[in-house]
Amino acid sequence: MTSRHALPIRKLAAFAVLAALAACQPATDGASNEAGTSPVAAMADAAGDAASATSAALAPLPDGRDAVMASMARFREVRSFHASMHMEGAAQGAMDNEMDYVAPDRYRMTMRAPGMEATQTLIGDTMYMTHGGQTTKVPVPAGMMDSFRDPAWMAKQQEGATFESQGRDTIDGQPAHKVLMRQTQPTPSEVTLWLGDNGLPLQAVVRSEAQGRPMTTTIRYSRFDDPTLKVEPPQG
Repeated sequence: MTSRHALPIRKLAAFAVLAALAACQPATDGASNEAGTSPVAAMADAAGDAASATSAALAPLPDGRDAVMASMARFREVRSFHASMHMEGAAQGAMDNEMDYVAPDRYRMTMRAPGMEATQTLIGDTMYMTHGGQTTKVPVPAGMMDSFRDPAWMAKQQEGATFESQGRDTIDGQPAHKVLMRQTQPTPSEVTLWLGDNGLPLQAVVRSEAQGRPMTTTIRYSRFDDPTLKVEPPQG
């Protein structure tokens, strides 16, 4: 396998780590009550939830660096997640990627750009490249993706970075702690993170340069620890 083929998966995994790539997504269906629950009890539960939400909103936010580091530690523990990535500014035009991860070593990424669509499925030490209806099976170096979930590697990515807490915000109605991270190495970049109340990332916006062009990459995260998320070898 050439590095040209491996780069997209490596790049998205790295972004996921930098973004501090809920134990199940928060349930928001408050319309249904179990049979037999009294209106008074339901009102009391709702009042308790509201009080908890108010308390969380008034609690002081952690330092930006501490919040990101805690998020990275939490991220290492997840068993699965889905990430959607939209890139603007690349020489080939806008690009959209979808990535699924299932522990311990399964990744699937579909890349879409003008005139191109391809899927890479990595299972252990085997990569399946699917393009134009054809799938090619390619061996890859053992543990190629391990570094992206290694605490030492992730800590090194933060060397020289600055962190700025930007207060509270929301993403799709979910409360979030917004943190701006600036880096100068290996190239200048800014990463704005929205961290959910459970510490996991909801969104990351990465601003950087590639081949002299300004690039903006937006990543949205979902399906953390979703047992229904599967990554299987492609058929055919």
